[in-house]
Order: sequence, then structure tokens, then C-alpha cells
Amino acid sequence: MEDFSGLTPGVSGFLINLLAQGQQELERSRRLSRRFDSARDFGPGNALDPRSDNGASGEHIGTHTLMSKDTGKSLPVHEETRRLARFASMTVARHLVTEVNTDPSTAGGLDWDRILRHYLRFPSAGPVMWESQVLAHVRRTGADPTYEDIPDKVVQPEVQGPDAALRLAARRKGTLRAELAKRYRDLEKRVDQFQLLLRF
Repeated sequence: MEDFSGLTPGVSGFLINLLAQGQQELERSRRLSRRFDSARDFGPGNALDPRSDNGASGEHIGTHTLMSKDTGKSLPVHEETRRLARFASMTVARHLVTEVNTDPSTAGGLDWDRILRHYLRFPSAGPVMWESQVLAHVRRTGADPTYEDIPDKVVQPEVQGPDAALRLAARRKGTLRAELAKRYRDLEKRVDQFQLLLRF
């Protein structure tokens, strides 16, 4: 291959070029992920965004990842995934309950985009990330951590800034709740029709 042409780099050269392209794509994907994680607008980094491709190849839906394992037979990370999911859901619920119990005023509210993006982001396995801290705590103690045990918390979980009132108003007049309720009712209808067919 090396002698065939000046454009053929040989086996080693091909491997070096391939690895270099892979490294460039990995770095590009990580840059995008970091930008999405820090964004506050409804876009490709938003946890509720429906698209399957947000431009960061490491986050593509359909990418085979160990974090997709969700059964006891899907080793090796079923237990780790379950622990992380339990901590994330507990923490999101804690933010909601704390806000309801401590601030009865409707003038403020939680920044759900920021909170959900923090707990649904693409994990880079850094020691300062909540995902790594949860797993380290479990390995050390054998028990699930509490909210206070994990230092990596959402910074400023309340909606803040000069546009806070506008953002809250936009969120509260949204139609997502009605859309989800309709989707649920439609699903119930389909189940009822399916059960009716099974009787005959």
C-alpha cells in the first residue's frame, strides 16, 4: 500500500488518520455537550427536546451505551444504572417538595430546564460530577447516598435573572400538560379497543 501511491499512507498511516478523525469527533461532541449543559433555552440541549440527533454524536439516541442497560440480565451496569436513576428521581422530587414547602408564593419558581438538564446530561464520568460521586458513595458505603451526601448540586435551581418573570409566565401558559393528558387518554382508548378485540 505504501508503494502504490503517495496518497496511500499504509496500514499504520491509515490507522493514525482514523484515530485522529475519531479524536476530533470526540472532542467536537464533548464541546457541544458542554455547551448544551450550560444552555438555558429550549433547544438541542434541553432535556425535553424531542430530536434524536442534537449534533453531539456521543448523545445520539440509538448510540449503544452501557447506560442503556435496564434489566438484571443486562450486565455489567444494571445496578449502577438503577442507583443513578433512583438518586436523580429522588433529587428532582426533593427540589419540588422543598420549593412547595418553603415558598408558598407563586411569584417565583424552579428552573426545570436547569434542574432536569443537570440530572439528564450526558455523563463524562468526571470525579466532580454527581454520577461519579453517587457511584463512589455506593462503593464506599454499600448504600444509596442522600441529597446532602453529593456535592455536585444544581446551582441556582430557582428561576433567576432579569427575564425570570417572562420565563415563568411562558412556562405556565404552555400547552404541554394538555398535550400529555390527551396522549394518555388516547393511549387508554387504544388499550380499551385492544381488550375489546381480545374478547372476540
